[in-house]
Amino acid sequence: MSSALAYLETQHIVHNDIKPANITFSRRRGAVLIDFEMATTTGDLANGGTPWYLPPEFVDSPNNRGALGDIWALGVTLLYVLGKIGLPEKTIEPWLLYEVANKKKEATGKMEAWLRSVDVKRQGLDCADRIQGLVHQMLEKKPGSRVRAEQVSAAFDGDSG
Repeated sequence: MSSALAYLETQHIVHNDIKPANITFSRRRGAVLIDFEMATTTGDLANGGTPWYLPPEFVDSPNNRGALGDIWALGVTLLYVLGKIGLPEKTIEPWLLYEVANKKKEATGKMEAWLRSVDVKRQGLDCADRIQGLVHQMLEKKPGSRVRAEQVSAAFDGDSG
C-alpha cells in the first residue's frame, strides 16, 4: 500500500478513504487499493471519508487533508492488521464529519477521544520492530513529522515478507 500511496502522491492524487475495506489482495499483485470515489487532486477539498481513519489535523482544519492524511489512515489500518485494535467500524461509535468540520462539541469530542485511543496504541508499539516502528511514524500527530509514503515504501524495498 505504501508504494501505491507513493505513486498517487507523484500523480498529485489523494485517496481520502484508506481503510481495510478499500484494500483487496491479489496473488499476482499483492495488496491492491480500490474505491477511488473520494479521491481528489492535491489541494482540492475532500468531502467525506470514514471517521476513524481521518487524521488529527482534520479537527482543526477539515480542509487540510492530503497525502499525509492517507498515511495516517494506513497507520490506523495497520493497527488493525497487527491486532492492536478491533475494526473501528465494528467497535467504536461513529461521528459525523460535517459536525466536526462545524465544530460541534459532541462529534468533535468523539473524534478527539478516538484520536487519544489511537495515540495510546501508538505509544505501545515496539519501535524496535521494523513494521511497528513504521506504523508509529505513520501515526505521528503532526503531519510535518509524519513519515511519507515513499519512505515507508523504501523501507520495504526488496522485502519478500
